[in-house]
Amino acid sequence: MELAGAPCVTGIVSCPADGETIDTLLANADAAMHRAKEMGGGRIERYKPAMGAASRVRLGLEGALRKALKKGEFLLHYQPQYQLRTERIVGDEGLLHDRVSSRLVGAESLIRWRHPGRGLVPPMEFIPLAEETGLIEEIGAWVLESACCQLRRWQQWFGSDFKMSVNLSARQLYDPALVDRIAATLAANGLLPEVLCLELTESCLMGSVQESQQQLQRLRSLGVGISIDDFGTGYSSLSYLRRFPVTALKIDRSFVQDIGEHADHQAIVKNIIAMADVLKLEVVAEGVETEQQLSCLYAAGCRTVQGYLLGRPMAAQDFAVLLNATGEERADRVSQVS
Repeated sequence: MELAGAPCVTGIVSCPADGETIDTLLANADAAMHRAKEMGGGRIERYKPAMGAASRVRLGLEGALRKALKKGEFLLHYQPQYQLRTERIVGDEGLLHDRVSSRLVGAESLIRWRHPGRGLVPPMEFIPLAEETGLIEEIGAWVLESACCQLRRWQQWFGSDFKMSVNLSARQLYDPALVDRIAATLAANGLLPEVLCLELTESCLMGSVQESQQQLQRLRSLGVGISIDDFGTGYSSLSYLRRFPVTALKIDRSFVQDIGEHADHQAIVKNIIAMADVLKLEVVAEGVETEQQLSCLYAAGCRTVQGYLLGRPMAAQDFAVLLNATGEERADRVSQVS
């Protein structure tokens, strides 16, 4: 058996060793094929009994995932995004000092699965399966609607004008109904298009360059923002940035993690920021966990950040408390950065 769209990914079975019925042989060949895919593709895998056990676990997860949609087991957490800026203040001795303050400007919506038996299931365990089975389209539509609905509530309660970021998969991007769905969702919630930012990975965009370009143009015509997630880990180049109507770049956490310890990572971050400045693109750094990382990013010119140092992903009610906090309280979070 070969996986559609990937002719070199093949699972092999033999009869009667691997089964005596057509259904059993097909199921085992499918298990071997998926093992070949998990190993990176471009290979042939012969069926082994252990693969059958893994396949049964996968099928069980797929069934539970389908039920989760019907039973409302998904929820969203929101990770705050802060904008850094320099403020000039008068110190105790009457002298002027510069300090870096932060302002809450947005949130990234992150899906969680509240499994009745396992508790919260991390996205990396079910998102790849959802993409493979096509469930990601229905799940993605739910995320978009839920995130926009939550943003509408926050605006009604707090009058906030910050942005909401929503991740899109390749399947969602190439859905012909996507643009109309987003427009309808924004209109139904009374939201301006510019408050919504769609995040896509580089590999997602490069799957079909011409189709991606056309779809992104349609999305940009709505007025929504387009951000490239995990920037720097894939096909990063000036040529494709000029072709795609993106509005922001999100520096991958792998570069942020070692920015204060490895000169090459610091140079990469500086070059990304410099390139973004030329193209008039916003830059967001993710995965900020230490004061050193934050200081290095600020020194490099990055002004929008997110990460555990500033705030972990949190439930909607906890994020509402954060929104209700005073500007002074939020500014004091990073006032020690120089």
